[in-house]
Amino acid sequence: MDIHSLLNHTTTTIHTTPAAVRFYLLRSSDDAHHHRRRPPEPHPRNRNPRAKELTRDEKLEIRTLRNRAGWSYRQISDSTGKTVRQVQDALAGPLTPRKKGRRRKRTRPRLEDGEGEMGRFGGLPLVMTPTGGSSVLAASSEEGGQDVGFPLSPPSSPSPSPSPSPLPKKKTNLNKEP
Repeated sequence: MDIHSLLNHTTTTIHTTPAAVRFYLLRSSDDAHHHRRRPPEPHPRNRNPRAKELTRDEKLEIRTLRNRAGWSYRQISDSTGKTVRQVQDALAGPLTPRKKGRRRKRTRPRLEDGEGEMGRFGGLPLVMTPTGGSSVLAASSEEGGQDVGFPLSPPSSPSPSPSPSPLPKKKTNLNKEP
C-alpha cells in the first residue's frame, strides 16, 4: 500500500487495497460473531445431585437379597430401584449411622454413674469431706463391703449417772443484788 494513497485517498482506493479488504472482512466477522454469541444456557438437571440415604429396613432388604438369594449388585439395583452405589454402601456400611461427635472417655465405673472426674467428693477440699461413721459405712456398702463392726449411733444402754462436768457451773443472781 502506498503512503500517498492513504493520505490522499478516495473512497474507491482505500477499500480496494488488499490490506483494507482484509481489515474490513475481519472487523465485520468479529462484529457478526459478537452479536450472535450468547451466554451458554444452564443444563437442566434430570436427577437429584445426591441419592437419598437408605433406611435401616432398606439396607436389611438389600443385605438379604445379596446374602440369602445370592443376587448381584445390578440385579438388586434393578429390582429395588436403588443405585448400584447405594447397594454397595448398604452392604459395606453399618445398618444405622454412627453418632456424631467425640465420646467422653470413661476410665472408672464410678464415672459412668454420673460422678465428677475425681469421684464424688473430688471438687471439695479435704477438710470438708465427710469422714464420720455413717459415711464410712455408706462407702463400704457402695463398694460391696460388709458391716465394719461399729454402730452408727452411741450405745443405747443406760449410763449409771451423768458424768460431772469439768468446769464449775456459773451462778446467776436472779435478784440482781450487788
